[in-house]
Amino acid sequence: MTNQGQTHEGGLLKAPAGGGSHYKNFRALQVHITQQVSLVEVMGDVVVANPGVEVTLRYRVPQGTNPSALMLDIEFYQRPGVWPQVETTRHVSFGRTMFGGPRYSEAEIVSGEVMMVRVPVEQL
Repeated sequence: MTNQGQTHEGGLLKAPAGGGSHYKNFRALQVHITQQVSLVEVMGDVVVANPGVEVTLRYRVPQGTNPSALMLDIEFYQRPGVWPQVETTRHVSFGRTMFGGPRYSEAEIVSGEVMMVRVPVEQL
C-alpha cells in the first residue's frame, strides 16, 4: 500500500485508499436481549502500511438520517518510532449495548464523509 495517507498532527492518518481491497472479513451482529436492550458488534480486518498503525472504530455522532444504518468512524493512529513499511493486517472491533435503539439493517464504516465499508447486520 503506497498511498497510506498523510500523517496529521497527533499521528492520525487518512483511511487507506482502495476501499474493499484493504477492508476484509467485516461482519456486524445485533443480539436482542429484551425488546428494549440489544448488543451491537462490528468486527473486521484492515490492511495498514506498517506494524505501527493502530485502528479503532468509534460510534459516529450524529448518526445520520437513516435510523436503520449504524454509522461508525474508522480512525488510524501512527505510533511514534521507525516502522518497516510492511503491510500488516489489524483486527478492529466495536461493541456497544443499545437501550431502546433501532434494529439496524446495515453498518457503515466511514472516514470523514467517505464510506469505506457497508455490511449487513445479522439479527439474533
